[in-house]
Amino acid sequence: WTRTGGETYSTSFEFSTDKQTKQIFIKAIVTPSPEKSLLDWTRRREILMRNGIAVSHWYHHSDATIIEDFYPNTSNAVDFEKIISIGHKLDRLGFTSLKFSDDIRADKNGNPFFIDFGFDLGEPSDNSKTSAKEYLIFQYPDRQNEISKFYE
Repeated sequence: WTRTGGETYSTSFEFSTDKQTKQIFIKAIVTPSPEKSLLDWTRRREILMRNGIAVSHWYHHSDATIIEDFYPNTSNAVDFEKIISIGHKLDRLGFTSLKFSDDIRADKNGNPFFIDFGFDLGEPSDNSKTSAKEYLIFQYPDRQNEISKFYE
């Protein structure tokens, strides 16, 4: 197990059959109230999913443990416009996300999945935010015009 965030320890394992090999990721939430944290994660995950943001596939979640698909690539493997689109949706939903693109992983085909629904995502709000846009501009200053144009 490895500390993989402010709220989690994680590990992965691989299993094989005659037809395929699959890698699975397991997260253990280690907050003072892990059961409540898992409820918050589940609620935020549902909000993202309902609003067209692809989220990690959970096979099981209970007792502050999540079993999900393993996504081998970071957000660098994802088409930049898809990253901007996710950021725009987060801002529109009123999330005050911190470093949101760090919480995006991609499958072997470069399809993005949001994987972390913890406290650094923040809570949704009726008021749109700009934290994802600001982080994108900070992270990619040479692409500021492209980011701003997308948000228009």
